Amino acid sequence: ANQLAGLELYRLCVEAIDCPWPEAICRQQEVQGRLGSDRMGVTGRIYLPLRVVFLAVTPFTRAAIRSEARRRCTIVAIAAARHRLQYGAFPDSLSDIAENLFPGELQALSQLTTDPFSGESLRYLVSETHITIYSIGSDLKDDGGAMQTEADSTFDVGFILTR
Repeated sequence: ANQLAGLELYRLCVEAIDCPWPEAICRQQEVQGRLGSDRMGVTGRIYLPLRVVFLAVTPFTRAAIRSEARRRCTIVAIAAARHRLQYGAFPDSLSDIAENLFPGELQALSQLTTDPFSGESLRYLVSETHITIYSIGSDLKDDGGAMQTEADSTFDVGFILTR
């Protein structure tokens, strides 16, 4: 019974990894909740190494999502810079960037401009001095483009382009 329960948790964890990013986080939090409520059960007594592995999956997933968010923001920033070179100014919004300014061999434009944390569009803020392109980051809160540092991954992920 303990082995079956451990395998079931493992199956749930693997299925969570295969989901779209926002759903993957939710599912992995559910697995962690089950692990937390099972302190004296299967994972608490017999499968301590397995428990450690399960608890590490969510941080690794969040790191992978942060990397994907940075990649998407980089692609959008390059397309915005190409727009500026072609038209003399940065676009006023994300939707103003012409599709042909994005690399053609990459996935669909709608996927490139989607925030992997929220499943919504990447944020694109315009001010007099700069353009900010960002994802809401692993805390799942919009911090208005306050970028994360290597030491603190709770803020937004993206780029600031000087006008």
